[in-house]
Amino acid sequence: ATPIPIASGDEALLIAAEADLEAGDVNAAVTAINKLRTKAGLPQYAGGTAAEVLTQLIEERRRVLFLEGQRLNDIIRFNIPLLPAAGTPFHVKGGTYGSQICFPLPDLERNNNPTLGGG
Repeated sequence: ATPIPIASGDEALLIAAEADLEAGDVNAAVTAINKLRTKAGLPQYAGGTAAEVLTQLIEERRRVLFLEGQRLNDIIRFNIPLLPAAGTPFHVKGGTYGSQICFPLPDLERNNNPTLGGG
């Protein structure tokens, strides 16, 4: 009931599905994915090989965790290509997309940490 959830049952199902997949239980992972799809009114996912189910799990994470700040971690963890790709021109006002996949360290942190060249 909070305006900013810390965790959700949907995220827990996705975590369990990933754990099932890593343990080699593809059917349990598909079952967890289908619980989410049923809740959303979507057709059931038929499953497939472990690699295909992992691809579907990543897609389900993208859909379910939309706007929750999880995507960058998934891009890094699952080695997902950046879209648009680095070097793609902006559509407005020139420039190109970069390849940065981490947030820059704030100046305050850099300045307060002598090992980073700060004061």
